[in-house]
Amino acid sequence: MTLFIVQLLSAILGLVGSAILAFSLDRVLSELRLALSLVRTSVESIAHSGDVYLFGGVDKRLDAAEQASKIWVRVGLICLFGSFALAALALLLALHPSEITQPR
Repeated sequence: MTLFIVQLLSAILGLVGSAILAFSLDRVLSELRLALSLVRTSVESIAHSGDVYLFGGVDKRLDAAEQASKIWVRVGLICLFGSFALAALALLLALHPSEITQPR
């Protein structure tokens, strides 16, 4: 492989891995924001006179988001580690091109 191709693959894997991790984190954080909003609404309804609002099933939504996130976090980390390995290979190719690319 040429140096340019290795660098390009490293950059692509790094971008894909970072995007996957960002979207996975966004999903979990949106579920946490929803849960905190529901808890705040419940506490405010208890503090004031009148009807009390209680929301069920929040724990199941958080568990589902966490389970889905685990898979994508692993995929994202694998992409980032692959990017790191390809970047290290590109560095070796740049420092010692004749030793790596030519057979002995």
